[in-house]
Amino acid sequence: MDRIGWTDLLLSISHLGNQSVGKMPSMNEYAKGITTVNSGGTLNIYHESKFQSMLGQLAVGQVVMNRVEDSRFPNNVCDVVTQSVTYKGTDKPVIHKCQFSWYCDGKNDTPNLKSDEWYNAKRYARMVLYGTITLDFTEGATHYHATYVRPAWAKTKTKTTRIDRHIFYRWEK
Repeated sequence: MDRIGWTDLLLSISHLGNQSVGKMPSMNEYAKGITTVNSGGTLNIYHESKFQSMLGQLAVGQVVMNRVEDSRFPNNVCDVVTQSVTYKGTDKPVIHKCQFSWYCDGKNDTPNLKSDEWYNAKRYARMVLYGTITLDFTEGATHYHATYVRPAWAKTKTKTTRIDRHIFYRWEK
């Protein structure tokens, strides 16, 4: 398990100035708030890693995209982010029974739309969603947890790296 550093990030995004990434929304469209492109991914980056480095936030976004690409998870960003155990006959998640803790911890999930953290989360979610990052810093991770917890599931996954305050794992097929 290697720690990923800034050199890897810079090498991965050094091509951005010369690359066309297809039909992307304009920054004006994207800057409108949570109802725009990849709102689930943006909210997840914001709540899971808003006070971490750019690398840490991109890694959280990459885990979501790795799950989207894995047949064991839902096939779109919003469903991956909101995947949870729900009360029978409802869409309401059971508290603390979600894939990403912020989604059903009982706290207010409204981001501060005027904050630098929200702006950065939108930028990083956009970069991950549109594939402008070519290196998967998480080495295919589908799971992560904060460094201060020890979830039981971690024993069943392959540890890939640590970035900032998260340890990343891959669920082998």
